[in-house]
Amino acid sequence: MISLSDSVGQHQISVVRDAMHPNALISSEAVHYELVKKIFRDIYRANRCYHLNATVDCHKTFDVLGKIHAELVDSEKTDVDQIGLLQNIGEATRKFFEAHNSCPSNQTSESNNSPVTPLGTVVSLIR
Repeated sequence: MISLSDSVGQHQISVVRDAMHPNALISSEAVHYELVKKIFRDIYRANRCYHLNATVDCHKTFDVLGKIHAELVDSEKTDVDQIGLLQNIGEATRKFFEAHNSCPSNQTSESNNSPVTPLGTVVSLIR
C-alpha cells in the first residue's frame, strides 16, 4: 500500500504504517478520508478479509471499485477530485495485479479458480 500511497499521494491515502489490523490501516489525515476508508473497508468485506494476511480476489476488488464509482457518479455531493482519486486507485490496483499475474482477464469472479493475492501483499502496496 506504500506504493499506492506514493503513487496517489500520502495526502490522499494516509497509511498507518504499523497497523496490525485492516480497520487501523487508514489514517484520518487523508484528504478524502471517508472515501478511502469506504474503498478499503468494502474491498476487505467483499474478500472476507479479517486480517492483513487474508487473500483478495482481483475480480471482487474491481467489482467493489466499480460499485463505488457508480455511487460517486450518481451522487449530487461528489467532488470531481473524489472520482479522480478512485480512478487513480483503480489504475494502481490494476497495475499491481498485472505485475503479480494475479488477475487473468479470461476469468470471472465466480470461477472456482479465481486468482487470489494475500491481502498483506496488497497492503504493502500502500504501506
